[in-house]
Amino acid sequence: MQKTSDELFDNGLENPPVTFHATSIYDNSIFEAFSKVMQAIVPQLPTYEALLDTVKATCRFEKVFLIDVMSKVYIATDTSPANMPAYELCSDYINAIMDLSDMYVYDRPQKQASDARAKDIGTQTAESLVCCVRHHTLYLREINAFLALIGVSKEPKFVQEKAMVDFNVQTFQDTILQAKTESGEVISRPTANKPPEPTTPEDSLSSQPREYKVTLDPHEHISRAPSVLDVLRLLLGLLFLSATLSYFITSDSLTWGYRPAWTRPARIRAWLRGPITLTPSELLLYNGTSPTLPIYLALNSSIYDVSSSPHLYGPSGPYSFFSGRDATRAFVTGCFGTDLTGDLRGVEEMFIPIDDPEEVISTKARKLRREREARVARRKVQEAVRGWERLFHGGKGRRYFWVGWVVSEVGVEGDGWGERRELCEKAREGRPRRGKEGEGVGEDKDRVRRAEDV
Repeated sequence: MQKTSDELFDNGLENPPVTFHATSIYDNSIFEAFSKVMQAIVPQLPTYEALLDTVKATCRFEKVFLIDVMSKVYIATDTSPANMPAYELCSDYINAIMDLSDMYVYDRPQKQASDARAKDIGTQTAESLVCCVRHHTLYLREINAFLALIGVSKEPKFVQEKAMVDFNVQTFQDTILQAKTESGEVISRPTANKPPEPTTPEDSLSSQPREYKVTLDPHEHISRAPSVLDVLRLLLGLLFLSATLSYFITSDSLTWGYRPAWTRPARIRAWLRGPITLTPSELLLYNGTSPTLPIYLALNSSIYDVSSSPHLYGPSGPYSFFSGRDATRAFVTGCFGTDLTGDLRGVEEMFIPIDDPEEVISTKARKLRREREARVARRKVQEAVRGWERLFHGGKGRRYFWVGWVVSEVGVEGDGWGERRELCEKAREGRPRRGKEGEGVGEDKDRVRRAEDV
């Protein structure tokens, strides 16, 4: 192969598309190889393959070939996988037909409506049908003096359906005979007045390809595999249909109410800007009253952008008291009127049982129990805060965007929360009471239900 490429390169052909086909003297592989070469120089090969696919589907052939009867090279075949045994069977079939045609050939006249002899003869094209050859049925139909269509069928009722096959093949033949060259020559049937010019295998394998213009029946269906452009058209059509239905159903959205973060300019600006830090007084400006500012709320010093839910956190929303504040204490205690602050000092008291004054216990044991219950209570407070954080991070379907942190005011000493707050009335009433065995009982049902929701 390298030697051949070098010789072609010396003759001025750089990187020529050279292919090789393995052949043998013991089979028909030489004809298969020449068929591949012939198909490479036929410009209308896709059209012929599409027509043969239609013939194969309508006539229920297993394999169909368009063969040059002089050289036994098939010009085209259907697009199903290659079947070498079927081609060898068709090649041997042509040999037998060519041998018999020398004995039974006759001069076929032109088909004239007024000629009684032409009516008796019937069709001008030769055909042959052989049954039960290796459990196959071979069907041959002459296209013109040089080409023949050969089909291989396994249908048991092929002979009974031959009229339908003849009609379909006749349609294929008429389409092939309409193929014209650029010079205006037409591939026509041989006539008695003007016999066809002789041809040789060298003529069939000429290196000069001929272009054909095939006129197809507009009502004829030709199956083909979908292209990438077809797939893109289908996807764009589905997207357009989905967007149209979404707009008519939701009245304000083309994506069924789904708005990813990358489609929101405010989110993109926040990503580019990075995390922000706000003091409590600065955070209060983002309470939804200003149309030019987003709506923020804070939980455990983390600021979340809740502008996507103005019906909940806007000025007229049911949770507007959370906007512009760090109300972590209210999220835990449930006192939305008095605990709108982030100060969690002393909140663990709501989870510590109230001591029974009649309980007999030593001071040391009471102190150890108090320390143990305080640790458990602080852990419950942390779990409650983490539960609300999971909610704002999308725990129930709606995810809010984290934008930064709340920091203490400049010049304020300590944590900035001031004096330690007392438990609100609702939290005090919900504290569990200690039973006879020293365990807390009777927890507030509302707080238990709120914890389960979290």
